[in-house]
Amino acid sequence: MTEVNPLDEADALRVRSVIERLRHNPTEAVRFGEAALDIVRPLGHAWTTTEVERDLAEAYSAMGRSTDAIACLESAGQALRQMGAIARVETVEKKLEDLL
Repeated sequence: MTEVNPLDEADALRVRSVIERLRHNPTEAVRFGEAALDIVRPLGHAWTTTEVERDLAEAYSAMGRSTDAIACLESAGQALRQMGAIARVETVEKKLEDLL
């Protein structure tokens, strides 16, 4: 049996989260997003973690969980700044402004 790469699994869960959010099913979107985050955080893969956090923030926001959404966006923004991904930082900051 072929072993699944954890980053591939996390990315599949992240995509499923986005799909569920677009289907207006934020509860499932959060479930898949949190599962993806549980995989990538321990791996220390900063880029994938920021992508998951950014998408998860949207799902939290759709559920009215603005505090959780803000925490995800702040974490993603900090990591993106450390990576020097300025364009992505600006996108995250815009989403953060919309929530505050």
